[in-house]
Amino acid sequence: MKHLVLPLFACLAVASVGSRAAEPAKIELRLLKSVTVTEEQFLLGAKDGQPVTLATELRLPTARTTRLPAMILLHGSAGVQSGNDRWARELNDLGIATLTVDSFTERGIGSTIGAQGQLSELVVIIDAFAAAPCISTSSFWACAFSVW
Repeated sequence: MKHLVLPLFACLAVASVGSRAAEPAKIELRLLKSVTVTEEQFLLGAKDGQPVTLATELRLPTARTTRLPAMILLHGSAGVQSGNDRWARELNDLGIATLTVDSFTERGIGSTIGAQGQLSELVVIIDAFAAAPCISTSSFWACAFSVW
């Protein structure tokens, strides 16, 4: 039995190392100024929405100071979840910086699963573009999640 246990633990250790994303080289917590508008205000191009300061997390995959490709991660109806962390780690492993934006907490929203009308999905677009200068890059992508 002893001869089976040690190889089993060795296999599990190797498997867990291979399936875990590497730690980012640097994590910065930043504040992001954005606005909250209704769908009608958004579609009419109104710029006088309710100001809000959102929390963000910037993860840089390397310690280098050169410009990196970046992905803005926008959470789904349940707010920031562990899946956002996993995507950030995977993208960092590919050399892509990530900026996770929490569009709910400072707006007093925990979840929109039961009431989607609490915040227009168009506001998340405003948050994404407001976040773009935070990542110091001329090209970026945005990825939004949903809850099924």
